[in-house]
This record gives sequence, structure tokens and C-alpha cells, in this order.
Amino acid sequence: MNVNVSNDTSSNGRSIPQTNSAFSAATQGSTVLQPLAGTLPLAKVFFPNELLDLENEYDPSTSTFTAKNSGVYLFITSLNFFPDPIRVPYQVRVQIQVNGSSVGTDDEFTRGDSGDFTLVSAKVNLNAGDTVEVFASSTTPGVLLPGKATRFEGARFPSPTA
Repeated sequence: MNVNVSNDTSSNGRSIPQTNSAFSAATQGSTVLQPLAGTLPLAKVFFPNELLDLENEYDPSTSTFTAKNSGVYLFITSLNFFPDPIRVPYQVRVQIQVNGSSVGTDDEFTRGDSGDFTLVSAKVNLNAGDTVEVFASSTTPGVLLPGKATRFEGARFPSPTA
């Protein structure tokens, strides 16, 4: 794979190096059903299958992204949740956290007659060393289904590395 790294120019005409950063991870290939207990405290979500990681910033063993460079990043996560039992209305909450603080949350309310697909994104300014993780909860017990639909990914926008 070839990755083109472009240079931007500062106000004084000096070249500012750019660093490309992107990763994608999913539960695809996993046979483990991640449970959500049916209580609202958030639980860490794991994405053990690393599909792409340009800068070795994603750790699949902890499902944590750690920024090597400061800059503006976009993170997207989607979860495919299946309740047990299916007969009661429920809420699924998905949250992207930077250094333990929420930067993006989605609450999905479902009638209770089916599973739920929830997607949340967040555009954030990170410092080198900042960590990004995904957490979720549900008001009814159930599992996160493995596959491409349950994923966590992000990329850095062109911005100075400071």
C-alpha cells in the first residue's frame, strides 16, 4: 500500500509535515458475543480484529486508540445489539470517550420487537498520547453481535503535527 504524505505551508511559507493516521477494527471473525448486562452503567466494548492501522496506534488487545500526533481526528463506531428477551422496549447507549470523557453519545430507543443498530461519530482535537475508547449500555440484557457492523474506526484530518 502506498500512502502519500502531503505538506502544508505555514503563514511564513515553511513546510509543515503531515502525518497520515487511520485505523479500523471490528468484531468480524470473532465468535465471542459481548454481553451488555441490562443496566445503564457503561461497559467497555472490544473490537479484537484490526482491519487497518497506518501508524500502529490501535491496540486490539485493549481496543484503545492512542494518538501518536496532535491534530483533528474523526472517530466512528457502530454496534449491532440483540436483546434477550425481545419483548420489552429498551434503550441502547453508545459513547466515544477521549481520556475517559465523553465526546460523542447516541441513545437509541427501540420498541423491543427487534435488535438495534446504533452509530455515533465524533470529530475531536487530540493531543499526542490521548486515548480513545468505546463504551455501551442497554436497559435490557443482550449481546453485541460479531461482524463487520460492530466496528470502531478513525482517521486524522490533515493538520500540523506541532
